[in-house]
Amino acid sequence: MASLYDRLGGTPTVTVVVGRFLDKALADPRLQPHLRGVNLNRQRMQQMRFLSYALGATDVCPGGSPAAHFGPLMTDLGMEHEHLDLLLEYLDAALRDVGLPENLASEATGAVALLQDQFLGRTAVQE
Repeated sequence: MASLYDRLGGTPTVTVVVGRFLDKALADPRLQPHLRGVNLNRQRMQQMRFLSYALGATDVCPGGSPAAHFGPLMTDLGMEHEHLDLLLEYLDAALRDVGLPENLASEATGAVALLQDQFLGRTAVQE
């Protein structure tokens, strides 16, 4: 079976999704203090690598653990858990904005949420 990354359309889709995601994040006044002064080209590339990894792309973080590659992406900006949850909402909206079927958008958002929780040492909330 093809990876979620491949089912979503690979790099072209990830590129568009990350662009929309960052537009949404940059427009949110709750996130702006954490994003001031950030090199947006570098941030875009890191987000593309992280999303690609979360969706099952291969060779995204050669030579090290995913947590070492992507953990700082989430913690170096001084964001708290509620900020990261906002980012998940914007990712989900960006996935839907590009016309992905709801089931694939939900699966992608869930994959990112799981990794976010793993890298930050959070446990998923049981309902």
